[in-house]
Amino acid sequence: MRSFDAEGGHSETKGLTLDGQVIQIATHRHNVNMSFNHFNFGFRYQLNSRIALSLIAPYTIKKQIADVEWTIPTPTSDDQNAAIRNGYIHHRNETYHGFDDLSFVIGYQLNGLLTSKDRATLSGGLSLPTGKTEPDPYELGDVGKKHLHLQFGTGTLTPSFQYRYWLPIIESVSMQSRLVIRRPFYRNKYQFLSPPETSFFWEGLFSR
Repeated sequence: MRSFDAEGGHSETKGLTLDGQVIQIATHRHNVNMSFNHFNFGFRYQLNSRIALSLIAPYTIKKQIADVEWTIPTPTSDDQNAAIRNGYIHHRNETYHGFDDLSFVIGYQLNGLLTSKDRATLSGGLSLPTGKTEPDPYELGDVGKKHLHLQFGTGTLTPSFQYRYWLPIIESVSMQSRLVIRRPFYRNKYQFLSPPETSFFWEGLFSR
């Protein structure tokens, strides 16, 4: 999965002195550009005709580009330097990479639910807290400390459920739907609680 040049940012009124003190300066903006590549490496073991065990190892590369944009015509040189220093502790021109949380999944396959050729898979999984997590970036930013908003994991054991249904329509054409639910139940060591996720996909598949 890839994403190119996603743009974001926020207004800012804080700067940073040479000795690391947070001060108020003229209003400006932090612009952030993000591109990423996400890979899923999977290991699957078929226990029998219906039950399969899977280990999924996601790996992500995130490229971040950031700059400071002024909303006033002539900021002072002191404000400009303070804004650049403060911007650096929040967002930097850097590329980050690492493994996300590993996922262990058990899947059970059912055949012939509605027709003689369709199939469904019910899966239960558990995400392991192997991805790198970060301390609260807002607390560090408020005291002028360098930090990172990007995380590669949740820092918690997180259960998930997945339902996948595959239905052939005609020769070489089929439909597939998938429902994925992921729900964390507690905060990690930095008191971060990742949000619950629910996603649904419906797609047509064509083959020769």
